[in-house]
Amino acid sequence: MRMEGDPRLSQALDGPNVAEEVEPVLAGLVEALGRLQERGGPYRLTVVAHAADNMGVQQVPLLPPFASARIATPSGFAPRLNLPPQAFAAELLDQYLFASLYGWIYASLMAENRRRMQHLEGAIHRLEAQSQSLARKRNALRQEEITEEIEVILLSAR
Repeated sequence: MRMEGDPRLSQALDGPNVAEEVEPVLAGLVEALGRLQERGGPYRLTVVAHAADNMGVQQVPLLPPFASARIATPSGFAPRLNLPPQAFAAELLDQYLFASLYGWIYASLMAENRRRMQHLEGAIHRLEAQSQSLARKRNALRQEEITEEIEVILLSAR
């Protein structure tokens, strides 16, 4: 799904084709997010990736995090933090974002590879069917050849 020209798109990045490309793609993605963060202001991040279950493409918002989650009123005691709440939230957000992106990249790569495997299996089935068809044609032609040879032998025997 190409989104060139979409005003919501800040930058389009290619995904990995094989597992060995995941780390460099993730590094490039983190670098692009760092540049986006340097521009300042809040930004939204949506992952557009292959869905594992329905073989389609899905969009999942990652930033702002938990935008659709209902926040319950805390009861009891607040957690003890070793960092100021803002610093803790920033570190937690970095960890959340890195883990989410890592998971989405691998899930999308697996879904895409599953689609490739299905395509290859279909191609193999078509090749097998074509091979069987060609074998039947070869046998029919060989049988026709044998019949002609028998006719020649019978005609020459007279």
